[in-house]
Amino acid sequence: DSEGVKVLCYSFNLNPQNDYTTTVNLLVKGLEANRTYTVTKYELSKTKANSWKIATQAGVTQAQCENSIALVDSINTQSSLQEETVGSYSSGAEKQISFSVPMPSFSATLFVIK
Repeated sequence: DSEGVKVLCYSFNLNPQNDYTTTVNLLVKGLEANRTYTVTKYELSKTKANSWKIATQAGVTQAQCENSIALVDSINTQSSLQEETVGSYSSGAEKQISFSVPMPSFSATLFVIK
């Protein structure tokens, strides 16, 4: 569609102490032939789009957040999802693209292919 193809991937483990990176290999078929597609992603992880991490690094306390909506708004703005470019790929005559991306444990990533 006009919004492209979207693929949501998530990484989960029953043991929250496990910290690892997984390589995600995506193969997207059924695309238009001989067209260049741009792949972007939005990642939610312990280091990206994570207001707790930002507040902790800044030394912000719960009491400070309870007393300042401006502070909460600032942290939320800093922790908003950011679009990242994965790359450009040609679909070729096979009408497909493939790419690999590292994905941290306990994360979710939305890939957008346009």
